[in-house]
Amino acid sequence: MNKKDEHYDFMHAHRCITFAIMKLVRFVGVLLLAGQPSLNIWAGNLTPSQSAEPSVKESVRLDPTQPSQNTSTPLSSSLEPITKPQELAWNDVKEFQSTKRLSDTPPQDSTVRPQNDSTVRQLSRSTRRQKKLSQFPDNDSIRTHIDHDPAFGIYKDNYFVTGSSFNGGVNKNNSDAKFQISLRYRLIQGVLPYNTYLFISYTQKSFWDIYRKSKPFSESNYNPTIGLGNLICRQGKAVGLALLQYEHESNGRDSIWSRSWNRISLMGQLFFTKNWAMEVKLWIPLSLEDNPDIVRYKGYGLVAGSYISDNDRFRVSACITKRGGWNLNANTELEVAWQACRKINLFLTLQYYNGFGEGMLHYNKYRNMFRIGLAIKPRHISIF
Repeated sequence: MNKKDEHYDFMHAHRCITFAIMKLVRFVGVLLLAGQPSLNIWAGNLTPSQSAEPSVKESVRLDPTQPSQNTSTPLSSSLEPITKPQELAWNDVKEFQSTKRLSDTPPQDSTVRPQNDSTVRQLSRSTRRQKKLSQFPDNDSIRTHIDHDPAFGIYKDNYFVTGSSFNGGVNKNNSDAKFQISLRYRLIQGVLPYNTYLFISYTQKSFWDIYRKSKPFSESNYNPTIGLGNLICRQGKAVGLALLQYEHESNGRDSIWSRSWNRISLMGQLFFTKNWAMEVKLWIPLSLEDNPDIVRYKGYGLVAGSYISDNDRFRVSACITKRGGWNLNANTELEVAWQACRKINLFLTLQYYNGFGEGMLHYNKYRNMFRIGLAIKPRHISIF
């Protein structure tokens, strides 16, 4: 029994006790007004002439200067409004039952409720959705901005970082530098059918053993692509982008040192708010002759998330690439970046890589690297 039911039972008992006391007081009052003989009259033992005391009406009519006359009204007639005990008890029972039925009725909720709760919920969700979408730029304004932007620009992060695995201390064998150059070019000024943009991109990632004596480049990877891009719009707002690309990636070497593969990739990037975004990329591998097991280490897709502060100066990102197989294995990339000067697109960045496939030459070699350096970053929508 909950507190609400206990309160209801208490109130019901209180009403019943109050009702019984009121009836008892009423009955005693009637007896006091009518006098003791009234009981005998109802029982049929006394007649009006046998009454020991004058009636109420008689006492009112007597003149003190005149001798007493037997002009009293019979007691039974003076008590006409009073019913017999059996009738009184039966009426009390009926009234008590009626009161009980009323008290048994659960109290009604006085709160005014809308006629249709589902409509109110839908309106509330619609209001929240409109408020959330209001923070995104308009689709038309983005396309106008793209049309006036130069066709040539930054595609991915351009950075120079250096660091070590800290495995066995810091030395020339476990320390290096890594830099990346990434550019894109929009091939057509304007849009193709379905508001699609055609572009090409080129990304080069190099590993440089700057702490060794001759400072050789241990490896360079080349990743040219051609693809189609389109904005993801919702109610006239640009909330993300989608890319369909044909990619080539190789290390530019031959013989037993050659590493290369092609893939068709589909990528979607969605902005939840102006601060949070998520990216999902899947690919179909092709041309694996030089390295048939590369998918085992570089997987079939990745999931990434990023955060950008309101002032656009602090950024955090994480990327997880699922490796081949059904077990829980993945390559992990983490990055924290901070823009030291608001007027210059230059970020102090800290990178961490854990897993396989960081480079093409030793894609099947495990690496665990911390690096720090400087980075130039593109804007949110960087492919156009």
